[in-house]
Amino acid sequence: MQVGKARYGLMLREDGILYDDGTASRLETDRYLMTTTTHNAAGVLAHMEFHHQCVWPGLDVQFCSVTEKVGGPCRCGAAKPRIIGSCAAQISLDNDAFPLLWLRGNSPFKESASAFSYQFFWGIRL
Repeated sequence: MQVGKARYGLMLREDGILYDDGTASRLETDRYLMTTTTHNAAGVLAHMEFHHQCVWPGLDVQFCSVTEKVGGPCRCGAAKPRIIGSCAAQISLDNDAFPLLWLRGNSPFKESASAFSYQFFWGIRL
């Protein structure tokens, strides 16, 4: 996955049943940001740490929860360009310049374009 790109994904339990969903975004060549559902963030972190320690102990991976440090409001609908544009004036919010599942921004916040609800929206990570 390219730096600045995101992917929607599903996390399955060992029995193949859906455990959680979210996105994985590549921030740098060796840094990623995963999002999960809010109510299951702690469980997903524990699940990943278990697999790192017990299933794939040789992987050079560290996990750091930013759940309480990063806000991730999203905006969709007709007002989204005006609302997001006031926070990210230097970034073009045109669909061609900011396509679906891309990350933008080297400021204190990062913006992402996603479409979980069948409507294109932008999220800001503060």
